[in-house]
Amino acid sequence: FSDVITRAVDSSNFRLVEDGFVQEPLRFSCPGATKSFSLSIVIGVGSTMSAGDVSFAKGVATRIVDRMNGISDEVAVLTYDDNVNLQSSFNYIPIVLKQNIDAINPTGRGNYFWDGVYEGVRYCANDGNRMSRGVLILSNGKGDGGSKNTNDVVQLAKLAKLPVYSLGISAVNSDQDMRDLAAQTGGKYFNNADQCVQELVDALNGTPPYCTLEYET
Repeated sequence: FSDVITRAVDSSNFRLVEDGFVQEPLRFSCPGATKSFSLSIVIGVGSTMSAGDVSFAKGVATRIVDRMNGISDEVAVLTYDDNVNLQSSFNYIPIVLKQNIDAINPTGRGNYFWDGVYEGVRYCANDGNRMSRGVLILSNGKGDGGSKNTNDVVQLAKLAKLPVYSLGISAVNSDQDMRDLAAQTGGKYFNNADQCVQELVDALNGTPPYCTLEYET
């Protein structure tokens, strides 16, 4: 139901019958990552994002950090209200990133959506050191000011060759800008957190979207 691949299984979870005969032994394998990545995560914390929304965004960010290899993958975290704040510069140490994510709280201030997204793209373009790079927006997409707009972000993302991904959080009737941004930059708009965590990291680290079940006849 969440459009994700189940990898937490092994050959014992399968029974394969061919021409009336059970085939054994079975070999189940899932290909692993093939490259390291740099990812900027941008979280909205202004007045349109409730405490529950921000908590949900933090949970998604933490799950993404859990999928880092802890060696060469790197993540940065930014938040925006009527200002943009760098909560964590690019870091490959999961425990440090989780501490910085945990410290994020809603502010009840403005919602300069495009300023936040622009800074996430700019920061990744300038400071992301891996060949595979991207930006993830965790927000409801609502904005009420700022100095940047859609075209500013799209032009910068295209110039930097950075895909912008989005997961809408309580984004009822406010997700179209995020969908359009993803489409124009080669990213994707995710429909749920499970899909976001799996497909985003798989795309960035080169993990193929399949597993293999083998047997000999």
